[in-house]
Amino acid sequence: MQKRRLIQGATAFLALALLLGCADGVTDPEVTPKPKPETQVIADRVHPTLTLQAPLRGTFTSASDVEVRGTVKAGSAPLSALTVAGEDVTIGADGGFSHLVVLKPGPNILEVRVTAEDSGRAVDAVAIYAGQVHANGALLSDALALHLGPSFLDDNEDELDDLARIVEVMLSDAPFLQTFTNVPYDFDGDTMMVTDISITDAGVDLLPEVDCLFMSLTLGEQLEGAGGHMDMSLNVSGMAALLGDVIHLHTVQTKVEARLCPTADADGALAVELRDAVVTFDGFLLSTSDLPNLATDLPSVHDALKATLESYLVDWLTTSLGDMLVDFLGAFEMAYTFGVTPPISAAFEIEGVSVSPSGLEMRMSASFSAPLGLPVAPLGAGSLRTDDAPLAADFSTQPVAVALSDDAVNQLLYAFWYGGGIAAYDIPTDQLTALPEVFQPLSTLDVGMQLPSTLLPPDQPEYTFDISTGGLSLDLLAGADRWFHTMLHVRTGVDVGVNDKGELTFDLDDRAQKITVKASVEEVPAGLDKGDVAALLRMMVPTILGTVTVSYGGFPIPALELSLFSENVSVFQGKSLTFAPANIGKAGSGGGFVLAEGAIVEVE
Repeated sequence: MQKRRLIQGATAFLALALLLGCADGVTDPEVTPKPKPETQVIADRVHPTLTLQAPLRGTFTSASDVEVRGTVKAGSAPLSALTVAGEDVTIGADGGFSHLVVLKPGPNILEVRVTAEDSGRAVDAVAIYAGQVHANGALLSDALALHLGPSFLDDNEDELDDLARIVEVMLSDAPFLQTFTNVPYDFDGDTMMVTDISITDAGVDLLPEVDCLFMSLTLGEQLEGAGGHMDMSLNVSGMAALLGDVIHLHTVQTKVEARLCPTADADGALAVELRDAVVTFDGFLLSTSDLPNLATDLPSVHDALKATLESYLVDWLTTSLGDMLVDFLGAFEMAYTFGVTPPISAAFEIEGVSVSPSGLEMRMSASFSAPLGLPVAPLGAGSLRTDDAPLAADFSTQPVAVALSDDAVNQLLYAFWYGGGIAAYDIPTDQLTALPEVFQPLSTLDVGMQLPSTLLPPDQPEYTFDISTGGLSLDLLAGADRWFHTMLHVRTGVDVGVNDKGELTFDLDDRAQKITVKASVEEVPAGLDKGDVAALLRMMVPTILGTVTVSYGGFPIPALELSLFSENVSVFQGKSLTFAPANIGKAGSGGGFVLAEGAIVEVE
C-alpha cells in the first residue's frame, strides 16, 4: 500500500493537495500517454471562441435548475458540436446557445465544450452552488448525537474515565462535601441545614435501564475492615427548639438505591426525576453535645427523631444526586473558539436526553461560525442544508460514540471558507519547484475559492462520502510576464477520519476514472494552448490525491475538564476527559451522519 503523507492546515482540500503535494515533488507525474491515432497537424489552426454569459461563477441558488447561456464563434474550421454538462446543444445561427441544466444539491460543475471540424476546441466550466442553505453560525437542530455506553457509565475500575468513578471521588472529597453545607432545605415547615459532613468511603454502581439509570450508592464501610462511616452535623429548626443544640448523625453505612430518569424540555433544560428511591441506614446514631448517649438515655426520643430525619435525608440525598447528574450532563453544553485564520466559533446545546439498556444518549444542536474574511459574501451564500432525519435511538453499541450531521460538517467547512481561510494560505514559491516545467520559474501564486468545500452522499460505495470543491482558482506568474489564470472543479470520494490531534482528516479517492475533474483556463502565455494546460491540470489531480491525506487542521475534539463537575475536588485539577475515536463511519437512515466510535480517556 502506498504510504500517504499527512498535510495539515486546510479545508480547501484540493488547494492543499495540489500546492503542498507539488511542493515536495510528489505531483510531477510520470505519465505514459496512450498512443493516439495520427492526425493531420494544422499549422494555422485557430481554435473556436467560447464565451459564457450565464450563470455567473460562484453564485448560490435555491432553484432546481439553471440556464447556461453563451456564445461560440468558429475559428479556422466550422463548428461540429457543442455540449453543456454532457448534453448536446444546438448552436443558433448567431452563434448563441442556451440550455437548461437540472442541479444537484451542493456545488455543481457545469462544463461547456465546443469542437470544430479540424479538431479545434474550446472548453470552459462554471461552478454554482445549489440547494437550501444554512447561514453562517445558524443553530442546527439534531446536529450532534452523543452515546455513552454502560462501560463509560460504570466500568468498575479506578481510573477517572467513567461517571460512577467520578461520583465516587466527589463524594469522598471533603472540600466537595462542604458545598452541601449551610444550605437550607425545607421539609413540611421544618428547615434542615447540614453544617458539616464527612464520608470516608463511597461506592457507586450505575446501570442503564429503560428511561432511567439505576443507581446503587453506598456511603461508608465499602472495604472490609476499613471502618467507613458517614458523619453529619444537622441544624433542624423544630428539633433545635426541642433539643436546643445541633444534632450529630453517625452511620456505619448508608445505602441509596434509586432510578435517576433524566429529561430535557423543549428549551433543552435538564431535569432528573427520582423513582423508586430506597435509603437504608446501618448503625444510625443521633447525639447532641448535651446528650451524647441519646439512643440509650432517651430511646423513644431518639427513635422518633430517627424516623423524621431518615425521611428528610432520603429527600436530601436523592435530590443532591439528581442535581449532580444534571450538572454532569450540562457540562457537555459548551462554546469555544479555535483556529487563528479564521477564528471559528463552535457551540453545542442539549436538545434531548434518553436512556436505554444500551446507554445514555444526548441529542444536541450545534453551530459553527467565523467573521467575514472574504472581500464580499455572495448573495444567498450558506452551507448545504439536507434536513436529514435525526438519528434513531441506540445508534451505537460502543462505549462512546459521537455522530455529527453532514449539515454540521458542511457548516464547519463553510465557516473556514467564509472566514477567508484559503485566502490567508501562503506557500513560498521556492517550495514549488516541482510544479511541471511549463509553470517555471514560478514567481507568484494566488489561490482562491469561489465556493466552499461540501460533503455529499457518495457516488461510489467504496467511500463513505464525496467531497466537492467548485471554483478553486490558481493564478500563477511564471517569470516576469507569463500569467496562467486557471480554475479547477473537483468531486471525489472521501473517508472522513479524526487523527490523534483531534483534527478532521479527509482520505481522498485517487482513482482517475472515479474522480470528476473539470478545468477552465482563462489566460495562458503566448504560444501555449489553453486546452493543453487544462488537460495537464486534469491529469495531475489523481496523482496528487493519491499521495496526500488532507487534514482540516484545527478542529479540536473538545476536552471535558473534570473541574467542571466541581472546582473543589483537588484530584480533578488539571485533568480532562477526551474522546479517543477508534472507528469512523457513517450513520442514519440516509447515511448523513459522520459516526466516530471509541472510548473516553483521562488526560492531563
